[in-house]
Amino acid sequence: MAVRFGVMAATEQECAEALALLCATLGARVVQQPAQLAGERWIARAVPTPAAPVREDRGREG
Repeated sequence: MAVRFGVMAATEQECAEALALLCATLGARVVQQPAQLAGERWIARAVPTPAAPVREDRGREG
């Protein structure tokens, strides 16, 4: 199962701001922009950004 982060808020603006903060803080990327749910709730989703591959020869000379 893949990891997903979710943001729920009362307004679209609040949801977008929280999503941007989440992505900046965790290094995540957006997979769902804010969308309105039933009533006055908004939701958005992000996933972790894959880590760069580790080089086996890092720090070695020659």
